[in-house]
Amino acid sequence: MGIEEIAEKWIQADKQAFQEGNFDALEQLESPNIVIHSAPVPGTIGFEEHKEHILKVREEVSDLQQEFEYLTGDGNVFAISFKQSFTAKVEIPIAPAGSTVNIDSLFVLRCENDKIAEIWMKGIITSS
Repeated sequence: MGIEEIAEKWIQADKQAFQEGNFDALEQLESPNIVIHSAPVPGTIGFEEHKEHILKVREEVSDLQQEFEYLTGDGNVFAISFKQSFTAKVEIPIAPAGSTVNIDSLFVLRCENDKIAEIWMKGIITSS
């Protein structure tokens, strides 16, 4: 599978997980030992921990909107532009309850054996 194909499949799988709570495709694409580096949330290690994070987000936010754009890829690494907005239903580490949160970030993902092994996220988070 080519790197752009992996990227597009991961985008769709991530959307399904966040929007529908369906983790089947994401589990097939991510390594069981995936490492995710993102601030301000502490690093995540393992698919099950990533799944728990997504489930928690689904409980704590409403009006979740996501926009992904494949930017580039080469070898076993690709980059995605990611924008997200939501309303915090409860106080979360990045915003008080009732606030609107906007995230504008860049994902860099590394693959091993056609699976996502590592993700770095860097971006700007604002709330109002």
